[in-house]
Amino acid sequence: MGDIKHRNVVTLHGYYTAPHYNLLVYELMPNGSLDAVLHGKSKEKKDFDWESRYRIALGAARGISYLHHDCIPHIIHRDIKSSNILLDQKMEARVSDLDWLP
Repeated sequence: MGDIKHRNVVTLHGYYTAPHYNLLVYELMPNGSLDAVLHGKSKEKKDFDWESRYRIALGAARGISYLHHDCIPHIIHRDIKSSNILLDQKMEARVSDLDWLP
């Protein structure tokens, strides 16, 4: 997973394994999930105009396309939903929670 590098996929920075748990350390996404923003669960309620919605949808699609077509082996995400689309500081979409099948 550390080899996955795309501007629309959350970057894995490290991991830690222990006998009773495993930790994955990902890039911080300061604007939270698309789900939280759309449903008012985030700190700030943001109103999205159509251009912003289009840009987020396109970013998510580019991330998913990269995983499905450009990664070797190909990665099928299996759990695409608004809570797994995170938003960076510029409100760009990043695909997360790669519960994947190679």
